[in-house]
Amino acid sequence: MADRPHSAPPDSEGQAPWDHVVRMWDLAVARQASAVEGALYEADVEADGGPACIAGRWTEIYRRTDDGWRMLSVGGGPDRKR
Repeated sequence: MADRPHSAPPDSEGQAPWDHVVRMWDLAVARQASAVEGALYEADVEADGGPACIAGRWTEIYRRTDDGWRMLSVGGGPDRKR
């Protein structure tokens, strides 16, 4: 089991049809039993109308169980659609 409930995705260069940047901006762990994590992201993607850059943020809430970290909630999305 990892010490953290989540980690930033690995570098996807050559592995996916987009380029992305993920900046973790907050991780709070309460009594090693629950965690709230926030991240900002930017990605260059191929959309129907051609290339586009999207940016957004998300928050994840976890609870530690005997089996590891369990995600309770995730929210967020592109900035202009939240």
